[in-house]
Amino acid sequence: MKRGIQLLNDPASLDTTLFILSNANVFFINTILQHQGIRGCFDTIITNPADFSAPNNPNRLVLRRRVGPQDPPHNCQVGCEENMCKGQELTRYLDAHRQSNDTEFDRIIYIGDGSNDFCAVLRLRSQDVVLCRRFRGLEHKIANERAKGSTSRLQCTVEYWSGAWEVEEKFKQYAKRTSVN
Repeated sequence: MKRGIQLLNDPASLDTTLFILSNANVFFINTILQHQGIRGCFDTIITNPADFSAPNNPNRLVLRRRVGPQDPPHNCQVGCEENMCKGQELTRYLDAHRQSNDTEFDRIIYIGDGSNDFCAVLRLRSQDVVLCRRFRGLEHKIANERAKGSTSRLQCTVEYWSGAWEVEEKFKQYAKRTSVN
């Protein structure tokens, strides 16, 4: 997937904004991205905070929730976990982008696998795509939503993947389609 991310981030091929919306934590994500040499490819990381701020043990990683137990709840009706509603976080990010750039993204490609991605996927438009990992919670939720037929809230295109190399291939296909248009 690293090569696919580098391809999408190459200004010579595409005008792309990459950001991460994850229920992991900032330390974990930054460690992986820095190890892979791709941290600079991502404009924003929306996730749970983590740092080495334990007063009695500065070597202990302290994990916190994005929406803490003392914070007002996000009141998601789709079923997001208490610490984060990915749908609300995606909407906030897109609203902030629209306000600061006075433009909307032409297309969003959202990569997801867990049930907690479903709320964000429901907010995608008809021109957007979700790359849904097979045999995980998100695939099950999408199947249930599609079974509703005409009352389905799903608007985006759904494409499936199992291995990271498949995502990389899809990125190549989207890069070719975009450069031709």
